Amino acid sequence: MWKTKHKAKILTVIGGFLCYMLADGCTFSIGILYSEFLEVFHQSKASTAVLPGLIYSLPQFLGPFICPFADATGSFFGSVLGGIILASSIFLSRFVISLQIMYVTMGFLASIGLELTYASAIIAVTKGFNDKKYLGLATGITVSGSGIGVFVFNPFLNYLINIYAWQGALTIESALFLHIILAGFIFKLAVTFSTLVEHKPEKSSVKTNPDKVVRIKVQPTETNHQENGTPTSYSATVINESTEIEKKGSRHASQETLSSKPSLLFENSETDNILERSFSKGNDEPNPSIHLANNRLWQSKWKLFVENFKISFSPLMSKSFWKNKKLLTFYLISFLFGFSVVTLWTFSYNYSTTMNIDESKASLLVSLIGGGACIGQITFGILSEYVPAISLYAIGCLIAGIIVMIIWLVSSYWALAIFHFVFGFGQGVSYALFSLILLEFTSIEVYPASLGIFLFLSGCGNLMGTSISGYVYDVTGSYGYAFLISGAILILCATIAVPLIYLWKRKR
Repeated sequence: MWKTKHKAKILTVIGGFLCYMLADGCTFSIGILYSEFLEVFHQSKASTAVLPGLIYSLPQFLGPFICPFADATGSFFGSVLGGIILASSIFLSRFVISLQIMYVTMGFLASIGLELTYASAIIAVTKGFNDKKYLGLATGITVSGSGIGVFVFNPFLNYLINIYAWQGALTIESALFLHIILAGFIFKLAVTFSTLVEHKPEKSSVKTNPDKVVRIKVQPTETNHQENGTPTSYSATVINESTEIEKKGSRHASQETLSSKPSLLFENSETDNILERSFSKGNDEPNPSIHLANNRLWQSKWKLFVENFKISFSPLMSKSFWKNKKLLTFYLISFLFGFSVVTLWTFSYNYSTTMNIDESKASLLVSLIGGGACIGQITFGILSEYVPAISLYAIGCLIAGIIVMIIWLVSSYWALAIFHFVFGFGQGVSYALFSLILLEFTSIEVYPASLGIFLFLSGCGNLMGTSISGYVYDVTGSYGYAFLISGAILILCATIAVPLIYLWKRKR
């Protein structure tokens, strides 16, 4: 029992880590493709920067809609669907000859796959650790896959482009993203272990004989009878590959082996099992009640999705939600943070190559942001046990802001490497602590709604930040001004957070 329970939790974290590694590896390696697409499509930097802006922002825009969907259909279905959509969109992008069409394939379609992957992973981890024991550590390990993905994918993508061109690189990447489907099956295996723990043998109506044949007691559910009065249809709860059914209510108790029947186990919302299906004695033809059970299953999932969607948005209709000054202030910070933090992510590679830095070394600089973010997420997560999360958030914004403001003054490669790593460390605070801060300023009941608004505003900032920074370069001919503006805004975020620190401490 103990081992099975912990196997389920470990598998959930592994699946979530894999999802974040692949999804953010795709998202934050877009800077490499941005530089490539500048030469391929011959568009302005502002126009080309819209593509990374879409990949950064659209998954967050879609969060309020996809999260309820992933919760209703389950992490297995959500991650498998996300992996298929993401891989397909990247593969289709290799055939695109227009930047505007690329907005649709790599911008919009890929974003749907990305958000399905993110949502499925975080929902699986949250449900897997619903007792809240080690939930913080599990979440930290899961999202640290983001930093690992960024660290690995940037130099790897640059290597693929140098050998196979960008079309070949996208083809190989699309195959790699299919491994998100593997994460889905890991989630499913974790659910299987969890189900074994929840349905203890001593409390189950299912008994196993020494030959490992499951015996299930079944009550008649149909009014149709044979001429001798024996019922012809029964309800089952579980089916294994070889199952004996003991029929009650018949004149002659008998047993029937159903080794040729399909499995009757269905999954609902990753944890609940629909264990009702019907079968007919001595009849191998499909039973209409099987189709009825299927329809009822999907109807229940749709109803759950609609209900989750309503619950997610119902707090937005409350005046008290919009009168929460602390929450609104944090929303302002999140928008400004999203606006400014993407500048270095997007333009670092292109900026480095303009300084005559080798392409492989330039891609490593972006990887160092991911490495720093990974360490920052874990560090800030641990420190949040002892220091107010909003204080750490302000410190992270300040660190990242100072780095971005002065990085354009540095010309040494090793100095740039250190600056990129420290920037990643500072900006990692957002991933690690935004959930904790939202819960502090709201409540668990309105958390889904507050999270949806947070993601939406962050996405708006991402989209505007990349486009405006690209426009600043087009006007000035230098990335220095874009870095200065972004750094100043990050420092402004830290300044705005100061009153929230005071209110946080006073509340405690």
